[in-house]
Amino acid sequence: MTQFSVPKLTYMSTSDHNDQTKGFIDLTYINNLADGDAEFVKSMIDTFLTNVPPILENIIKLKEAETWPELAGEIHKLSPTLKYLGVTTLNEIMVLTEGNCKSGENLDQIGDGVSQILEVSNKVLKEAKDIVKS
Repeated sequence: MTQFSVPKLTYMSTSDHNDQTKGFIDLTYINNLADGDAEFVKSMIDTFLTNVPPILENIIKLKEAETWPELAGEIHKLSPTLKYLGVTTLNEIMVLTEGNCKSGENLDQIGDGVSQILEVSNKVLKEAKDIVKS
């Protein structure tokens, strides 16, 4: 297992996640909210598919522009959206990257954090599209 050490947190490389067998999405929370309403679940996933791509585009632009406070805001906006779909893989890296953006510390780690956020988020988008199709 590949690990990156950072102050107070250790997180795994996203390549260590076995998305072949389990996937990133766990619909338990949404299914509980839906109380058997499949249309509600589909609606929540559709909302995710509509809202997340612009957030990811903003994350890319803000990282390239090195506008750290705004980048922290976009990462913060993405976090609950992923949690609704039960995506927990990014919890620590999102907290760490958002914190680094806000504090202006460990700026050299932001690029890796953003890369991981984008990598997993894009896999989640694909997985969500597959769920809606089925």
